Amino acid sequence: MFKKPFATKNSTRLRTSDVKRLKAEVRETFLAPHAGAAAADAEAVAEMERQLLGDGKHSEVLSSKFTAHGGAQGTLYTVDGAPAFFRMLDGPLVPTVYSLWKCTRMVPCFETPGAVMPKLFNGADLMLPGVLSPPGSLGDFKPGDVMGVCVRGSKVPLVVGVALISSAEHARVGRSQGRALQTLHFAGDELWAAGDRSQPPEEAQVASEDESDDEEADDEKEADDAGRQRGDDAVEDVRAAIEQGVRIGSEADLERAEGWTVVEAESEGDVRSLSDTDDFASLDGPRAAAADTHTADDDQADAEADVDVDAASDDMNAGGSTEEHDETLKTAFLTAAVLKLKPNPRLLPMAGGAMYSAYILPCRELGASLDMKRTSYKKLSKFFKSLERQGVVKIKEHGGETRVMSINYTHPMLASFEPPRKLAGDAKPPVAPDTAPSSSGLGVAASKVTVTDLYKAPSAGAITDWVKEASKSHPLPEMMTLPDVRAALNAYAVANGLVDEKDKRMLRIDILLCNAALRKEEYATINALRRDEALDRLVARLVPHHQLTLGNGQTLVCKGAVVPVEIALRKRAGPGKLATCVTHVERYFGDLETLAHHLRVKCSASAAVAGTKEKPEIIVQGSKAFEICQVLEHVVGLPIPPGLAPVRSGARPRKCDTRLVRLQLAQQHQPQQQPHSHQHYQKHMFSTSTVAQSNIGTRPIKFGSDVTVALEPYEPTESFPDCKTQVRVRGPLGDLTMPIKPFVTVSITKDRTSADGGSVARVTVDEEQAKKQRAMWGTTRTLIANMVTGVTEGFLIPIRIVGVGYRAQLETPDAKEITLRLGYAHPIFVKIPDGVKVMVPAPQRIILQGPDLQVVTQFAADIRKWRKPEPYNQKGIFVGDETIKKKEGKKR
Repeated sequence: MFKKPFATKNSTRLRTSDVKRLKAEVRETFLAPHAGAAAADAEAVAEMERQLLGDGKHSEVLSSKFTAHGGAQGTLYTVDGAPAFFRMLDGPLVPTVYSLWKCTRMVPCFETPGAVMPKLFNGADLMLPGVLSPPGSLGDFKPGDVMGVCVRGSKVPLVVGVALISSAEHARVGRSQGRALQTLHFAGDELWAAGDRSQPPEEAQVASEDESDDEEADDEKEADDAGRQRGDDAVEDVRAAIEQGVRIGSEADLERAEGWTVVEAESEGDVRSLSDTDDFASLDGPRAAAADTHTADDDQADAEADVDVDAASDDMNAGGSTEEHDETLKTAFLTAAVLKLKPNPRLLPMAGGAMYSAYILPCRELGASLDMKRTSYKKLSKFFKSLERQGVVKIKEHGGETRVMSINYTHPMLASFEPPRKLAGDAKPPVAPDTAPSSSGLGVAASKVTVTDLYKAPSAGAITDWVKEASKSHPLPEMMTLPDVRAALNAYAVANGLVDEKDKRMLRIDILLCNAALRKEEYATINALRRDEALDRLVARLVPHHQLTLGNGQTLVCKGAVVPVEIALRKRAGPGKLATCVTHVERYFGDLETLAHHLRVKCSASAAVAGTKEKPEIIVQGSKAFEICQVLEHVVGLPIPPGLAPVRSGARPRKCDTRLVRLQLAQQHQPQQQPHSHQHYQKHMFSTSTVAQSNIGTRPIKFGSDVTVALEPYEPTESFPDCKTQVRVRGPLGDLTMPIKPFVTVSITKDRTSADGGSVARVTVDEEQAKKQRAMWGTTRTLIANMVTGVTEGFLIPIRIVGVGYRAQLETPDAKEITLRLGYAHPIFVKIPDGVKVMVPAPQRIILQGPDLQVVTQFAADIRKWRKPEPYNQKGIFVGDETIKKKEGKKR
C-alpha cells in the first residue's frame, strides 16, 4: 500500500478526549490480550501505552488524511512526528513497524524464510507455503485481524498486514496453496520513510521483554537460541539492506523455502505477481525497490518502456555475468552520449525508452550481448536514477514517464571515456527469419512478402461453362490471375465476334456471357457491357484464392481473401495504460518466440506470446505500433504502412492500413450495433444466405373477442395513391382504419390458445429481402398493434405547464377548444381534434386521452409548440416525462 509515495492533508492535533479514545482502542485491541489481571501486568500495559502514544503532556498526537498510490484512503496517526498507527476507511487500526518494534508482542507474527522478505518488500502478499509457524502456535485469529511477519528465528516484525485466513483454516490446510496475509506496510516503504528511518531493534532488546515468560526446557532453549541466531542474521540482512541496499536472503534460504509462491496483492493494482521461479532482484534499499518497481500496467504507459523482469529468458542467448552486463550497459550509454547525443544537443530531452532502443543498444561494443534482465538494475529507470545520483544525467518524471533532460559532459566519467572502435550498430549481418535470435541486432528477411490474387473456377455453374469455352481461345490454368482472365475475355470476344465495331470498349452479350455475368432480372434489359465491367462481373463469380511469397522464399497458395496482420491497441486497467497486440502473424512467420524476442529488443519493453494454439497473439507493453511494424519489415518482410510514424509512448498512432498490415485503434465500451440491412450482410459477411426475418414483423397480434379486425377495399388518394386495401379495427373505444401497401398481406385466424375466443392477425410481405418491403413489414405490424391497443385501452398523455402565471382552462367539459395563458398579451385557443378527450385536473396539468395514438401525440405537440421548454429558467410546456438540462446564463 505504501510501496510508492502517498499524499497527506488536513493534519490536525487530537484533542485530549480523542487521544483517550485512541489509547482505549489500542489497549483493548493490542495490549489487553497479552496482559493478565495482576497489578504488574496493568502497570506493564500502562508503560506500553506511554511508549506508543506518549504521556499525554509532552507528546503531540496528530491525525491526517492520506491517499495511497493505488487510491486507497484512510487516517494516519503520528506521535511526535513518527507514524504510529493508521486506519483504512471502515478498516481496523493497524500499528506501524515503529510501534511494533517498541512492543513486539502487540500482534501475532507469522514466521517466514528470509528469502521471502524481498518479495514482501515488493508489496506481494504472504502465501501459506511461506508460513513456517506451526498451526496453533499463534493462538486464535480470524480473517481481518492485524498480524505481522518476521523472519524465522526472530521476533522482530518487519511486515504488517491483515490475515486472510483463520486459525482454524490454518490448522486444517497447513502449508497448502493460498494467501495467508495481505501486506499493508513494511520496513523500508514510504510510510517508514516518513518517520525517523530507524533500523529494526537488536534481538537482545526483544528478548528482554520475554524474560518474564514461563521457563522452557533446556533442549527447547537450545533450539530457540539456534533459531534466534538465524533470526539475528536475517534481521541484520534486512538492516544492512535498508542502509546499503544489498540482497536479502541467501540461496540456502531459497532452497529451504522450496514450494512457496507469492502472488499479487489485491489491495494494490500495481504489485507484480511473483513466483518461486523468479530471480531475486538486487535491492537499492527496500524503499528504493518499492519506489522503482513497476507493474506490467505501469510499463504500458511508460515512454521509457522498462524491460519487464518477468519476461521469459529461455529465448535469449545473452550470456555473461551480472557484472559483465552492467559494464556493457554503462559502456553503451557513455558511447551513445559521446558519439551520438553530444554532437546533437537538440535531441534532449528524450524519453528513456527511446534512448535505450535508438542509441544505447546500437552503441554497445560489437559482439557484446546486452540483456536488461541480467543486469543488477533490472529496470531502465533504476539505471538512469543511479546515473543521476552520480551526477552524470538529470532526469525528470512526469505522468509516469522518465525523461533524460540533460547530460553532464564535464563529469569525469564522460571526460575520460574512450568509446570502443567497433559498435554493434555499425554491422548488421543478415539473419534468416528461421534462425535463432541474438542481441546483436534485428534479423533481415531475405525478401519482402508479396501477394498475388488467384481465381479458380467452381466445380459447376454458368461461370464454369464460360471458362471452359474461353480456354479454347486462350488456355487458362487451374489457378488464374487477373491478367489471365482479361486475356481470355478479350480472346473469347474476338473469336465470337462480340466486339462492338463502333465502340471497341463495349462487348455484346451472348448466351454464355449472359448466364455467367448477368443476373436473371437483367437478361431482358442488358445487351452489352463495357470490357472492365464484364471482367469485374466474371471475376466476382470465380472462387478467390491468393498466393503468398514469404520472406524466406516459401510460396503458399491459400483459399479466400488475404488475412492481414492486425496490430491493435488495447486499453488496460488504469488511466493511459495501453498494450499493443499482434495477431495473425503466424501466417507469415512461424517462430513466434523468436519474433517476440526481436520485439523485446526493438521496443525495449516486455513482449510475450499469448492466446491459444489455434489463435496465438503477441502482446507488447505500451503503444509500440511503429516499432512493431519496423520489426515486421526487417524480420518478416511485411512493408510498413505508409504514413505510420513513431509516437510518444501511451499515445495512439493515426489509423493507416495496407493489405498485409492493419492498424486498429483502442476501443472500449462499444455500443451495441443495430441490425443492418440485407445488402450490408451480403457485403460484409462470409455467408450470403437469406438473412433472418424481421423480429417485429413476424410477431403475431393477438386481440380479444370484443375487437374486430377486417380488410376492406380502399380508394386511392393523393396521400396513398398505390393503396387498394385498408385495415379496419373496431373496439369498445372506437373505430380506426389504415391503408396498407399492396405488397403487405394481413391474415386473421382464430387464436386456439385464447380462452375467450380471440383471434390472431399476422403481417407478411411479398419479398422479404427487398429493403422497402422489409421496412414497411415491421411498421405495418406496429401500427395495427397500436390500433388494437387504442380501441381497447386507449392512449393517455400527461402535460405539465411550468411558469409563473402559465395555466390552461376548459370553459365546459365538452368544450371544442382549450384556452392557454402562457405569458403572451392574449390567450391562446387550441382546437381539440375529434376523438380526443381533454381533462384539466389543475391549472398547470392537462391530460389527453384517445384511441388514435397519432392524433393524441400530434395534439400534444400542437399544445407544446406555443411555449417550448427553455433551459435557462426551465419554463415551458413539458409533454409526458420530458425533462431539460438547465443551463447557466451569462454573467457580468
